Amino acid sequence: MSGGEARRVAAGEVRDPHALAAAREPVVLEGFLAGTPLAAVSSATAARAMLGDTALELREEFVAWSLRHGGAPDARPARASSLGAYLDLLQAEPATPWMCTEFATPPALVERMGACARALGEGGAPPVSFSFVGGRGHHAHLHYDGDFRNVLLVQVFGEKRAAMIPADASHRLHAVGNFSGVFLDRMADRERAAFVAQARGWTAEIGPGDALFMPAGLWHYLDYPVTGMSINLRFGASAANARLAGRFHAHDALQRIVWHFADGHAPSDGEERGLTELLALAGPCAADSRARGAEVEALTGKLAAAWCGAMQAASLPDEYAALREAATRHECARLYPRAAASALDLSGWGSVAARA
Repeated sequence: MSGGEARRVAAGEVRDPHALAAAREPVVLEGFLAGTPLAAVSSATAARAMLGDTALELREEFVAWSLRHGGAPDARPARASSLGAYLDLLQAEPATPWMCTEFATPPALVERMGACARALGEGGAPPVSFSFVGGRGHHAHLHYDGDFRNVLLVQVFGEKRAAMIPADASHRLHAVGNFSGVFLDRMADRERAAFVAQARGWTAEIGPGDALFMPAGLWHYLDYPVTGMSINLRFGASAANARLAGRFHAHDALQRIVWHFADGHAPSDGEERGLTELLALAGPCAADSRARGAEVEALTGKLAAAWCGAMQAASLPDEYAALREAATRHECARLYPRAAASALDLSGWGSVAARA
């Protein structure tokens, strides 16, 4: 695995996007929308004419909002819009912080993406999909996705730039949950490229009709050099990662395990024993939830070292360490709540009273 510019291939050469996961590296599929109804929506003007009534939900970028609120968990206000109305807003207020981020894509829009998109669904259902629309200068902070799925990010119109970093470089990123403490949006282009290169990461640019494949557990930062719209297709969590998703709080060792299984391989007997031991720690606990979180971190650290090699320890500035601990406590309380004491069953007293 080596970094640099992400590999680019013609979309027609990739018959099954699931197969891309084997290499655990990003790939740009050029011309992914060619021949589909959505290929005609390759400019903001065409999008306004053909998709202007499409519903959107607008929010601010999460990390910027959270830091303004003392590192708060996500409680961002949202406002309803349409694609046409949002494009009008961007023209009137180019510096607006409002953007469409992770809004469920209407099924009719997924249908316009053609047969390949439909084939990525599971059990006959359409694929999980979210839409993103932003203006020049908007960005998505460096993070990895918590559902542990592989992703195709399909550019409808405009352009998007990506900086991507493998899980093995997490120790460089001052991680707080699944968000990095490194602010790539505050770096000049040359500085950002140097940082990504030192982390053996990748960069990519996608334009109308292209798609970017990103494997599960990949750190990614995305920005908008111009107004644009993209739609992601979330598919193919490996069997192991599907069992882990949503069960544990985010931290470096768990991410390395997700990255390890992102290629879709079936767990070996030893890996299956480790997964079984880990899954036994999921859910409510009898003791303090943070203590359960510490158990999870110890076991995932042991498993990640065995399966992925020694992990470099992260060196966190004090302010990041405090923020990480606060976020971890919040997530542990949510995921490992202290089990309520068993209710005392007094139903038998009725028959006792009847005999008295």
